[in-house]
Parts: sequence; C-alpha cells; structure tokens
Amino acid sequence: MWKEKLKGLIKDVCKGVKEVCEDVQEEVKDANIGEHLKKVGEEIKKAGEDLREEILSEEKSDEKADERGQSDSGVTGTYELCDEEVELAVPTEDGPRGEFTCLNEKTYSFLIPKEEDFVDEGDCGAAEIHQAYGCGREINYERDAVFYYSIAPEFDCEIKESRAKAAYSRYDSAPTRSKLMEIEHPLFTHAYLFDTPKKYRITYLKQLGEHELLGCELILRKSGGDDTWKAKMIEEFKRFAGSCREV
Repeated sequence: MWKEKLKGLIKDVCKGVKEVCEDVQEEVKDANIGEHLKKVGEEIKKAGEDLREEILSEEKSDEKADERGQSDSGVTGTYELCDEEVELAVPTEDGPRGEFTCLNEKTYSFLIPKEEDFVDEGDCGAAEIHQAYGCGREINYERDAVFYYSIAPEFDCEIKESRAKAAYSRYDSAPTRSKLMEIEHPLFTHAYLFDTPKKYRITYLKQLGEHELLGCELILRKSGGDDTWKAKMIEEFKRFAGSCREV
C-alpha cells in the first residue's frame, strides 16, 4: 500500500513542478516567483512527512496482525500447553525391561513397549542410537511412530534449543511450535517439544558429562493414524521414557 502512496506522491510532485514552470513562463517578471517555489517545496516536504508517518503506522499494524496470526496458528499461543504435554512420571506398573550402556559405561534399563505392533529396531545401524522401537508403516526407513534412546546428536552435547531446532527444521521443515522446558523426573531434567504440520517430536534429556547427553525421543508421523492412535503412541512413549533408570 505504501508503494502506491509513494507513486502518488511522485505524481503530485511532478504536477506541482509543472505548474511552477507554467507560472514561471507567465510571470517571469514577477518578483514572487521565489515565494511560489518555496511554497511548493514546503508542500512537498509536508506530504513526504505525512506519508512516512502513514507507512510507519501501517508497518506497526502489520506486525500486530502477524503476531495475532501466529498466536491463532499455534506458533506462540499454545506454549502454555507445552509443559503439560511433556510431563513425565515413573510408571507404577512394571514388566519386561531392556537395557543399554552409554559411552560413560553406565547402564540404564527401561520398560519395553507393551504393544505387540512394536518392532525392535536395535541400534538401527547407527552409532549414536542405543536402542530403538518402531510401530506402524515403514516409509523411507522410518515408521509412523519411533521411540529411541540415543546420545541426542542434534543437541551436540549441550541442552540448548537452538542447535536441535536448526537440525530438526532441516529434517522436518520449520516448526509451528518449538520449546525447551525443565521437567521433574528422577532421571531426565529437560524436555524439548518440536511440532510441525507433518511430525511431532518430544525429546527427554539428561546431561551425563561434558561431552555426553542421554536422550529419549519420540518421532510421530501425523499421517500415521487417527487422534486415538496418536494419543496411544504418546502415552506408550511416556511409559517408555518415564521408566528409564540407572541400573
């Protein structure tokens, strides 16, 4: 809109200059020619100042509209829900447990997913993964729901949001929600939520040493099932992560 107003201002300036030229031709001997030019100059200056104020006002309005739009789309407006989403408790039940050993030679155990549809993926052939399980369809070597313990390579040994957000954005596109939070749990100290239109991620984190993290991550493909199925996967993942303890 401001571009159109700028064009209009230029048009008015040209018109004003033309009128001044006509006045000069008709009143070349008139001692008031200087006054005409001064008046036109003042009008042009005032018009420019008015346009600048309008442009600044419109930009502020656009920024506020963008903020409202982000809030409505879930980018900022749903952050208050994140803490509830990532709450983690130790399961009251027990059952078959699996184990893995970290780089610091400490061993941890966890409840194996109880759903029969889960497939034991082992370390997926990747040095950074300790143990993984998958459920649902396999597309591009990744199932609809994946749980795994790892060294959380995207965080690069530090519990900071920026590095993981950049990495996950490359994998899954820009997030609609991204937030790192502290949590209360006997083992994990932080949770990171990363949400896009196509995938939903939760990563629980613990600093094991200066150069090692322990991460427990859920990757949930949103096209994998209906809301009931997705809620079931999240519940099962929290059982999986919440049960983790040092042996």
